[in-house]
Amino acid sequence: GSSSERLHTQIDRLVETDDFERWTFDPDVLADAGRRRERAQIVKAVRGRLGASNAVLQIRPPLKGTPKYTADAVLDGLSEIVGGVVQGTPPSGLFLSGGDTANAILNLIGAKAVRLEEEVLSGIVRGTLVGGALDGRSVVTKAGAFGQPDALFRLYRQCLAKE
Repeated sequence: GSSSERLHTQIDRLVETDDFERWTFDPDVLADAGRRRERAQIVKAVRGRLGASNAVLQIRPPLKGTPKYTADAVLDGLSEIVGGVVQGTPPSGLFLSGGDTANAILNLIGAKAVRLEEEVLSGIVRGTLVGGALDGRSVVTKAGAFGQPDALFRLYRQCLAKE
């Protein structure tokens, strides 16, 4: 959910080195109320790939100049996609970056709380979702503009080692 250049660098590193399929969304597609059908098609496509690979859902950074839509409208569209994916094909866990994004997604899936479990890397925490569609599943959060270029790769490797 963060448009931070640092997060995009971290995602690039993760996707280059492991089994991830990246879905990058144009802010206009996310924010435009008239493009709900297009977002529903994205949900269907992502659901169809889960299980064959991990999915990274991200917002393309806005183009230079004045944004056409508000950040809240873009986040609502991303939440719609993520909600559709997790409600139709519940993942084993979530990684959420950006505080507003984490809050929006957790509210959408009906999580009542996150029981904090551990700091998996400096500034990156893992918890267990309490309530909602993904009750009992893990969630990892971090600030968008935080961490070393390989932070997500290291995080993913750590999670695999615990399985």
